[in-house]
Amino acid sequence: YAFDQQPMVGMWNCARLGEALFSLITPEEAQAELDTYWKAFGAEYAALMRAKLGLATEASDDGALVRDLLDLLQADRADYTGFFRGLGSMATVGHGEPWEAWTARYLARLRLEGSNAAERQRRMNRANPKFVLRNWIAQEAIERADRKEFGLVEELRQLFATPFDDHPGMERFAEPPGPEARHLEVSCSS
Repeated sequence: YAFDQQPMVGMWNCARLGEALFSLITPEEAQAELDTYWKAFGAEYAALMRAKLGLATEASDDGALVRDLLDLLQADRADYTGFFRGLGSMATVGHGEPWEAWTARYLARLRLEGSNAAERQRRMNRANPKFVLRNWIAQEAIERADRKEFGLVEELRQLFATPFDDHPGMERFAEPPGPEARHLEVSCSS
């Protein structure tokens, strides 16, 4: 269930559901439904990525803009959540020629649709959470709970109930892991 494999896993799960329904529908009917998956997935993914980028309209080169950005984020090992949240205020655009080229394309795209900076930032803050449950946060909560200290668990429950809000005093939970926490792996059963 690696992040980049989620679309295929979704398709696999849909196929297994279709097989389970063979007593109600024919294999051909199940396949016809499965054939709609990738188109629906692609349309929804594109809409979600436009929202993350604060784009209010659709343009033909949006897919390339997104792919190139994701490549830059991966190459720089950038914090995905922090990048998108900061992009609303143009606070976290990377450095170097590839980033400058991407930023120029992004700004041109915003101009193309007549984007209003304040409105775009509001939209982006509704599409990009400030807080996500990171392994280091979960590990800290688990360790405290093991000591019967449940205050942090309750704080985090409240924080993650509204992850798009600012939550003054909780900024540390918006930070990516430090070097000491990068090795942590917290499983679904933790």
